[in-house]
Formats: sequence, C-alpha cells, structure tokens
Amino acid sequence: MAQINLDNYEPVEERLQRFKNDFPEYRMKSVLEHIDGDLGKTRWIVNVTIWKHKDDAEPTANGYASEIDGAGMTQKAAALETCETSALGRALANLGYAGNRRVTREEMAKVQRFEQEQAHKYVAGQVEQATTVEELRALWPKASPETQKRITDKVAKLQESKANGAA
Repeated sequence: MAQINLDNYEPVEERLQRFKNDFPEYRMKSVLEHIDGDLGKTRWIVNVTIWKHKDDAEPTANGYASEIDGAGMTQKAAALETCETSALGRALANLGYAGNRRVTREEMAKVQRFEQEQAHKYVAGQVEQATTVEELRALWPKASPETQKRITDKVAKLQESKANGAA
C-alpha cells in the first residue's frame, strides 16, 4: 500500500480563496442530489454549482461528490458537510482551480481512510488465522484499537490453553 502524503494535495479552502479573490461577485449553490440508506450508513450525493458572477444566467462549473456515513471519523459526525466540501473542490477544479493536482487533500484523505480500513480488515482476518502468540505480536503494530483488543483476548486464550495443557 502506497503512503499518501496529504501535504502533496491542496485543501479546498485554498482553492476557494483563490477563486474568491479572482471573482468576488461569484455565486454558488449546493444541492443534495441523493440520499439513501439507514442512519449511520447513509449515502449522500451533493452537487455544487458555481457562477463567476452572481448575475450570470448560466453556471460556469459544477462538481459532484458522494460520501457514506461512518466511513471514517469525520464521516461519523459530518458526512454531508464533507461531501459538500468535496463537491466544491471538484467544481473549483473544473474551473481550473486545481492547484498542483486536480484531486484535493480532502479527497485523498478519503482514499487514505479507505486504504487504512482495508488494511485493518486484512489484519483482523490474520488474527483469526494466527495460531501462536508470536504471530499475534507481529500483527499488533498494524492493528486498529478494536483488533488489538481481539489480539489481547486471543493471546490470553492461547496462554490459558498452553497453561492448561502443561498442568
């Protein structure tokens, strides 16, 4: 898994500030295009439309984004807000405000969270397959706090089993 350095990506706020400096009379509209799913697993889709001047009849650009509740710490508390920020970043990129990369820091943070979740799932699966304390100790540094608790529980069971077999 490649390490993502978020410092290599521009935040949406920096793009927005440059745009506002260039077009102080802009207009912007956010629309919640779609929402579905149970509470805590809701999927949001937002569209942000931007006009360079508030009186322009036709928009200059728009951008879409999607987000799912609970897909990371920020999404547990503010998935809709995160989704809107991502859509804004896409709209600004479509206007040419893309910084050093089209992808924003916020979007790469989402990728980073996904990769971490996948790595934690892999480690959790390895815990189930581990048969020795040494194998479990090797998994510890890569484990999430929840998986570390499972490792601790499994180590205790293995040690108890070994002690009962030696008694």
